[in-house]
Amino acid sequence: MLVSFLHRFIENRIEDALQLLEKIDEGAAQELSAFTYDYLCAYLSFYSQDVSEISNAQADCDAYLEKPYLAGQVYYRHFSKKKKEDVFL
Repeated sequence: MLVSFLHRFIENRIEDALQLLEKIDEGAAQELSAFTYDYLCAYLSFYSQDVSEISNAQADCDAYLEKPYLAGQVYYRHFSKKKKEDVFL
């Protein structure tokens, strides 16, 4: 079901995606791909009429930004790009 949800999301079929989101077992989706599920839920919260959903999405985003491996990945990408530029100069 997560794949169907993602497919509708990519096609910009937001209403269909929101309807599928209600049917998805959050625990199973988290187990399959927590980052993807959380990201899509955060994005779709902007389509909600419930302001608390946006606040929850912000809290989830803040939690991900605090994780060291995400910050490390960004640093690694920047460092790798810089190293390649230096090599070719």
